[in-house]
Amino acid sequence: MIHHQTLLPHPYTQQAGAASQGLAFGGIRKTVDQIIGNLGSPYVLIDAFTTDIFAPPAGIITNLAAGTVQIATPGLYQGIINIEATFTADNNQSRKTNVRIFDVTAGAAVPNALMALYAGGYTSGFSSAVSLMMTLTLANHVFRLEIGNGDAFTTFVIRQAAFAFTSIGPV
Repeated sequence: MIHHQTLLPHPYTQQAGAASQGLAFGGIRKTVDQIIGNLGSPYVLIDAFTTDIFAPPAGIITNLAAGTVQIATPGLYQGIINIEATFTADNNQSRKTNVRIFDVTAGAAVPNALMALYAGGYTSGFSSAVSLMMTLTLANHVFRLEIGNGDAFTTFVIRQAAFAFTSIGPV
């Protein structure tokens, strides 16, 4: 009796195939504290990420130290942002800050790629995640996360963060 065995392709081969078909996925994760101190009106770069989320990514180049993700192919993408932060509580008022995706290549924020983060009075931290659908029409653009443009926070520390993109279709 002859038995047939189906061999599955190696994961690296599958990822290379995905990239050649215009599919892309990649992202970065930070698990080391980033001490910002005083956070308020200007945006501050979130950098010094510690690991790739997908190893290896397909169609996306990551730079952990700079905190950037470069997308090779235009298309429809799902952007994922996750932030956990602590700060000194303000017992008198609620506060708000924002996290945005910034296009380093274009020198401008990505339209509608913003997450508002709210901290109620008497709270000293938050954890929040968002999934944003967006059309990215230019190839080889570099993106990063920035936080700020809100109310004043003191002793602000980013405890963890994740920033990823997954292609969901062509433009």
